[in-house]
Amino acid sequence: MFLYKTFFKMKNSSILLAIIIALISVSCEKDPEPPGVVVNPNTYILYVDIDDVIEFTIEGISGDASLKSLVVSSKPEGGVTTAIFEEELFGELSTSTYVLEMGQNPAEDQLVVFTITDEDGYTGQTARRIQLNNDPVMEESTGHDLYSNFSTGNTNGFNISGLEPLFMGSLPDSSGVDIAQLDATNDDIQDNIISSYSALKFTRNNSFNYAAARQSMAMSSYDASVPLQTISNLEIDDILITRYDTLNMLHAAIKIIDIQDMPGTEEDRIIFNLKK
Repeated sequence: MFLYKTFFKMKNSSILLAIIIALISVSCEKDPEPPGVVVNPNTYILYVDIDDVIEFTIEGISGDASLKSLVVSSKPEGGVTTAIFEEELFGELSTSTYVLEMGQNPAEDQLVVFTITDEDGYTGQTARRIQLNNDPVMEESTGHDLYSNFSTGNTNGFNISGLEPLFMGSLPDSSGVDIAQLDATNDDIQDNIISSYSALKFTRNNSFNYAAARQSMAMSSYDASVPLQTISNLEIDDILITRYDTLNMLHAAIKIIDIQDMPGTEEDRIIFNLKK
């Protein structure tokens, strides 16, 4: 009986020891190391305009296994995830390029996820949130001619919304003429005055950043000044700001490119570029 109990205790001890050894062995096993992902631009939230093109550089770093694939996916806010780029990978390091054209993928808010998978099926991920600016850069149209109000054969009015030159002599009314010259007399001297028959008002701000103009900047400039329906003494490089759509609070920036004072008034003209 004594021998049996001793044997039983030794057997239990052996089983317990085996269990402990097994647990120690399992706990000492290294967790699998997944692949790493590094993406540039490295800012998590990117604010972009609708005409922007973003070039992503994606670097893959292997863990315990060789790299297998890269998948770039996009998920618009409230939408579904869609793969937008895939590439097969090899080896321990990879460098990939993905170009995202916002005009072809114009979600206002989207999450772009970069996933690298290795040969063992383990993955590494990182993401970028892309948000469209509600205040895009204003678009420019160039080379507009505004002839004297006394000109009988040339366009002497301009409509901003339609970017349309107008000949006032053929219009049933002038309410759509946003910009016009306002020569006081039909003589050889150009007065370099512009006004509006549609009751638009203008402010002159030659420190305005025309090159990088946005609606918010034009609005701030317009609201900080006293707008006038008539602007006198125009000079080359003058910048005028106007609010051409009061319902939607849209603004235009007008840059005077040239002033041509010809003999008489028929060919007198102001040449301007416009951003809106």
